[in-house]
Amino acid sequence: SGANGTIRAIARNPDGKVIIAGEFTSFQGMYRTHLARLFADMQLDHSYAQTGLLSAFDFDPTKVNTVLWTEQGTFLAGWFGLFDGAGRNRTARALEDGSISTGPVTSPICPSTWFQVAFTTSSPFPVGNTFVVQLSDEQGDFDDPSVIGSSEGTTGMSIGCSLPLGTIPGDGYRIRVVSTLPAVEGSDNGTDLVVLATFEWWMDDDNDGLGDPADTLHACTQPTGSVDNADDACPLLAGTIGSPCDDLDPGTDNDLITDDCICAGTPVIICTGHEARLLLHTDANPAQLSWSILDAAGNEVAAGGPSVDQNNTTVTFDLCLPDTVADCFRLQLQDAFGDGILGGGWELQDMQGHVLLRDDLSSGSLSPASPTQNPVYGQGHPFCLPVGPTRLEAAHCGMLTYVRTDTIRAVPVGADNYQFEISDPDAGFTRRIVVPRPWLCFAEMVTNPVVPDILYWVRVRADQGAPGITDDHYGPGCEVRLVNDAYCTGLIDAPSTNTHSCGVTRTFGGSDKVWARPVSGATAYRFRFVHSASGFVRNIQRPSYVCALDWVTSPLQNGLTYNVRVETLVGGTWRGFCGPVCTVTIAAPGGLPASSLSPGEDTADMTLFPNPSNSGSVELLARGIDGHLQELTVDIRDARGTLVITRMLFPQQGTVRAPLPVDELASGVYFVQLRHGGVPLVRRLVIQR
Repeated sequence: SGANGTIRAIARNPDGKVIIAGEFTSFQGMYRTHLARLFADMQLDHSYAQTGLLSAFDFDPTKVNTVLWTEQGTFLAGWFGLFDGAGRNRTARALEDGSISTGPVTSPICPSTWFQVAFTTSSPFPVGNTFVVQLSDEQGDFDDPSVIGSSEGTTGMSIGCSLPLGTIPGDGYRIRVVSTLPAVEGSDNGTDLVVLATFEWWMDDDNDGLGDPADTLHACTQPTGSVDNADDACPLLAGTIGSPCDDLDPGTDNDLITDDCICAGTPVIICTGHEARLLLHTDANPAQLSWSILDAAGNEVAAGGPSVDQNNTTVTFDLCLPDTVADCFRLQLQDAFGDGILGGGWELQDMQGHVLLRDDLSSGSLSPASPTQNPVYGQGHPFCLPVGPTRLEAAHCGMLTYVRTDTIRAVPVGADNYQFEISDPDAGFTRRIVVPRPWLCFAEMVTNPVVPDILYWVRVRADQGAPGITDDHYGPGCEVRLVNDAYCTGLIDAPSTNTHSCGVTRTFGGSDKVWARPVSGATAYRFRFVHSASGFVRNIQRPSYVCALDWVTSPLQNGLTYNVRVETLVGGTWRGFCGPVCTVTIAAPGGLPASSLSPGEDTADMTLFPNPSNSGSVELLARGIDGHLQELTVDIRDARGTLVITRMLFPQQGTVRAPLPVDELASGVYFVQLRHGGVPLVRRLVIQR
């Protein structure tokens, strides 16, 4: 389609374009008032507009008979007296005004955010015109542009624009401004523009890392206070359903956010009886475990068990036990599958952390076993609350190398009689013996004795208050073990022989020797020389039971008397220093005085972290080590006493911190022993895989 009215005059420009004038108001569907410019192929030149004829409604286009284009404008001639509202005597000039130049646009652009597009016009447009800002496609084509802003106006300005959400990201976009009166297409911004991708974000007004599903926004980068999820079921509370919170009520604990998005706690129950704590170190199948506690009359007063998701962890049960019947109770544990707690165990404490009973329930379905090894043990692990005041000396707890002739000591409490109880809780074995002193020699238990290679639980009570010991409660206990005496040895104590070595005086650095009693099957002997006053400890390994007193590093000193013990290597395992202690004095040549070192208090302490551990390394930290020591030995033994790891450690100024490689240890209970010249430090280590 061409003009919608009669064309009265035609002029061809030097550049091949054609100017037409006449009675038309549109050409090829575009608004044109009586004047238009065409390309050589007769297609409308959209860039050509004019102010002259746009409002010349009093102009009679039928009287135009001549049109002429020059660089000064388009000239018309005819029988008219008015043009564009002004008097004209048959001639008029229509200026080529009204072009639009779009200015530069800042890139990149994020959809849904506002930005300004500035443009200029070569001359004013008529009143009623609207300038429209258009966005091309991602290739820069305006065949189907998107409108991103508009404003009524007659001259250049800045128009606020916003790209719609869903605009395809790209780097070839252009922007231009067009007019509606007349329809003029302006130039584009001149450079390719980048449009960024947008993302959906959700506001997090309570700062809990969870977004409010009802408060969403779109942006190319994360706005302040927003998150990338809509998981906050309770937007007004920090957290979500089931999260810990604080209801500000001192009468509740275990405060949680409810399904109604309310922070509420469980009313605190004040225990009027006895409080205790049961710890279960679970295996892969915790739901198979259950426990119950009976009072003295056999009534069940507490029961429970871990949930299915509490596997390979420590589950704690806080107990409130009634004191209406008596102060003593019995604990029963059951494993429904019958394979025990693989690699785990159980522990009963009071609320101050004192350990009343402990074992590992390594197999079977019941603890104590049924039937029990001793009928007197009863159907449950006995304990009384509150815990008694008598306890074993710290140096005698955790010792795994006792022999039958050794003694185990309690802290004296001024009583005339002490009862030691040695038990194997899971097996249901117990042995009690009353002695008139705060120590016990294992050899005193002739009937029903304790035997080597079993991990026993030992606790003690003293006769205090009313006469008799049955009304007194046991104190906290700990684990000990005896070793097989067949592996034990010491220096030969036979004065009539040439190899007599116990209580002797020798010289160091020459040919003098000491001899140990030979042990059948032993492939090596380790001699330990200890001078407690100076903190000196020296281990010397020999391939036989003969030890020559001549070495270079950390030699023995003239004038000092050393305590000497010996351990043997049998079957590839060091069996511990389980034999007697003998003294050896190093002669002081020429009357040199003995060392004047004064004994100091043994304040050494050792901790393990983490414990229980499920990692490949456990950190050992020991403090209070004698500053004279240059090297220490740490041994790790399993529950049977088998040495599984031994390491040399080197203290610095009385402190040693070192990782212990436990990555190859299976789940279970182990004992870490640090030998430092004084009483060995022993700590229990639980490995959970």
